[in-house]
Amino acid sequence: MTHRIETTQAPTKPRGMPCFSLWHLIGLGLVWFPLNPFTLYLIWSLLSPRYAVGSNDLADYSRLIVPSILGPFTATLEGRNRDFCFEVAWRVLPVCLGALLVATLLQVLWRPHGRLTRGMRLWLWMTGWFVWFCGALVSVVSNSG
Repeated sequence: MTHRIETTQAPTKPRGMPCFSLWHLIGLGLVWFPLNPFTLYLIWSLLSPRYAVGSNDLADYSRLIVPSILGPFTATLEGRNRDFCFEVAWRVLPVCLGALLVATLLQVLWRPHGRLTRGMRLWLWMTGWFVWFCGALVSVVSNSG
């Protein structure tokens, strides 16, 4: 007679959702492009008849698209009215940085498994970046006068 030995496996924990995924990067891009003040200026410049297709001005502004990730400090890159730009940036920074920090902390601390709650988590991530890039837009618009 042979006895069968049963092995029991310890229950495994469900793997947690990663803090950040490809969807977070896609969401950041979807928020960043429309609110990027230099992108808006570049599109306006393309529609304006004063710029030719091979103009150096367009190349100068197109290389400034990436630094707009600085949020409220974006206008300080332009070079004029730097003191005023820093003053505006420091006034807007608590709101913008607060929203971005809350959104980032939610990504790290809250990892739901349901589809609806994961979508809500991603929406909160995009909202934090939306507020941050609105700070960039506010700083550029306040310096345009």
